Amino acid sequence: MSSLYELMSESTFDSNVLRCYLISHAELVYTRTVAYARAKEFRTLYPACFVRVLKVGNVHFVITNENDYMIYWEARKIALRNERRIKNEIV
Repeated sequence: MSSLYELMSESTFDSNVLRCYLISHAELVYTRTVAYARAKEFRTLYPACFVRVLKVGNVHFVITNENDYMIYWEARKIALRNERRIKNEIV
C-alpha cells in the first residue's frame, strides 16, 4: 500500500491513476450490472463477509477487504478532488 500513498501525494493523481493501480493489484474490473450482481452473490453466500462496490471512473470493483476498501475510498476522494481542482484551473 505504500506506493498508493506515494501516488496519492502527487498533484497529478486522478481516477485513471487509481484505476490502473487497482487493476495492477489484481482487483477485477466489472461493469455496473455485473459488479452489483457479484456483490449480492457474495453477500448471499457469505453473510458475514465484507463486500462493497467501488466505482472509479466508469468501471466498478468489488472489494472484499474492509481495510483495503477504506484506503481505496480515501484515494478515490483525493483523486476526484484533484480532478475538480485541475478542471477549475483550466476553466
